[in-house]
Amino acid sequence: MNIENEDWVGGAWLVATYGIVLVLPLAVVSRIGGRRASSTAEGITTETHVQSMRPATGLRGHLTFHLKHEVPNLELLSRLFCIIDPQELVAWAGDEPSGQYARRAGFLYEFLTARQLPLRAEMAGAYVDALDAQKLVVASPAQAVLQRRWRVRDNMPGTRDFCPVIRQTAQALTMMALDVPALLQQLALEFGDELLMRSAVWMTLREGKASFALEGEADQPARIGRFADALAHRCGQGAPPLDHATLAELQSDSPLRE
Repeated sequence: MNIENEDWVGGAWLVATYGIVLVLPLAVVSRIGGRRASSTAEGITTETHVQSMRPATGLRGHLTFHLKHEVPNLELLSRLFCIIDPQELVAWAGDEPSGQYARRAGFLYEFLTARQLPLRAEMAGAYVDALDAQKLVVASPAQAVLQRRWRVRDNMPGTRDFCPVIRQTAQALTMMALDVPALLQQLALEFGDELLMRSAVWMTLREGKASFALEGEADQPARIGRFADALAHRCGQGAPPLDHATLAELQSDSPLRE
């Protein structure tokens, strides 16, 4: 991203203005140009907007543009919130208590930093999603929580310690639509359950041998066999997360207790 020679807006403007160094590049970068255009190279989409799309100068305008028109980047936001004066967000929320982007920005600040902003006004307006489900994989509606403080629907797909960001790309949607049980059923009809089980046992045993070899214990076939048996019969069993009783039962069957 050439910071000097382009008229960047949104996330790219925030990166350039605040000197933010990202581990992963922005999925979408936006700039102002003579005509509307879009291009993708090496996984990064460059959106060129006409002059009428230029956001207001400063943090509010460009952060709004990022949340509204681009794919929200949590790394960018996390690093940005560590740099800016939080009073800028407090003032924004006070000026626009019903504005969805002021409320989303405030919510995301508190979510990512674990610090609470000293609000001077009560937020108003209809509840809005923290993240756009059309752009990112988010928590299911049943798991989303209404966050009254910001009047934001917390649909974050994780916690501040681990919040995976998965874009709703055509490739991702195709993979998520893959019916794995149907494919397994098709294999069972074609080859039979017995052959599939024998293949699974063989692969599990091979995996067990490789794991023990890495630990320098390849000369213990009995333990390897028990480990492979545990993998074959325990994987996918039990309700997540595993409780203490299930873990104790699994440990009692494990060759690692010897």
